[in-house]
Amino acid sequence: QLETGKVAFLGTEGSLKSGIYENELIQAGLEVYLPDASLQRKVNYLIYHEIKENSRLNKDLYFEILAEVKKAGCSQAILGCTELSLIEAQFPNHGYTVVDAQSVLVDRTIEEALALRK
Repeated sequence: QLETGKVAFLGTEGSLKSGIYENELIQAGLEVYLPDASLQRKVNYLIYHEIKENSRLNKDLYFEILAEVKKAGCSQAILGCTELSLIEAQFPNHGYTVVDAQSVLVDRTIEEALALRK
C-alpha cells in the first residue's frame, strides 16, 4: 500500500528510462523521485556487480541507498528489480518503508488466478 508523499523508484536504468512506473505513479497522484546519477550508479553496482555477478547481498550498500532516498525526502521506495527483491527479502529490518513490486505482482497474480476459479 503506497502512502502519500514523495515516492522513490529504484531499478535498472532500463526500467527508469521506460517510464512505466513513473507514469503510473504520477497518474495515481504521487510525486516521483528518480535517483540522480550518483545514486543510480550505486543502484546499478548493487544490482549488476554485487548481486548478479558475485551473488553477494551487500547489506551496507543497500541500506546506504535507502538512507539516501530518505534524505531526498521520500516517504517510501519502490523496488522495481528482482535483484532488489532478493536483498529486501534477506534484510527487511532497516526502518524504511519499501514496496517490493515483484512481491506485489505475485500477490495480485495469485488473487486474479483464484478469482478466475470461482
